[in-house]
Amino acid sequence: MATDRDAERLTGWRPLLDQARQRILAGENRDKLLAGEGLYEVDSAVGYEAPPAGLYRCNMTKLAGKYLDMIAYDYFQCRVIVEDGRRQFVKLTGSQRQVGYIYDAAPDHAGDDRHGVFLGTLLLGDEDRLVPYGSREDRDEAAIVQKLAQKRWRMIFPKPFYEADINIIDLQLIE
Repeated sequence: MATDRDAERLTGWRPLLDQARQRILAGENRDKLLAGEGLYEVDSAVGYEAPPAGLYRCNMTKLAGKYLDMIAYDYFQCRVIVEDGRRQFVKLTGSQRQVGYIYDAAPDHAGDDRHGVFLGTLLLGDEDRLVPYGSREDRDEAAIVQKLAQKRWRMIFPKPFYEADINIIDLQLIE
């Protein structure tokens, strides 16, 4: 289901996140990174369970960017919708809004079965029409989805097309 580019990005997320962490730990954003309560740690996931349907507080952090080591945005609203056995994720607010589906991932070669995979597209600004996944590389979004706590998940976007080496969305269930 994933494009070849996205499949490659998803398999390389661990070393990429570790490299971004090391870069930030050596810089001025060290304290912000360490205050992330496991959000930015490579192996902080707990046993996987897909995010349930509901409304979420979500924020985006961009790590290891060309101009900034780390930038964390304020919280936005996101929603997970489960319909006919499919799990859709929608970032409802903000100037960059991911929309797509979360799939359960088969264990990888390292035996890591603690994640799902998000495949979707990116809406920019005031756009209201989706660019179909796989039709434009600059709009394709792919992420590893992991559970961090009882009502908390993260989506790790390795090598997004814009602005950073890795993006992380923090998802906190509110209803």
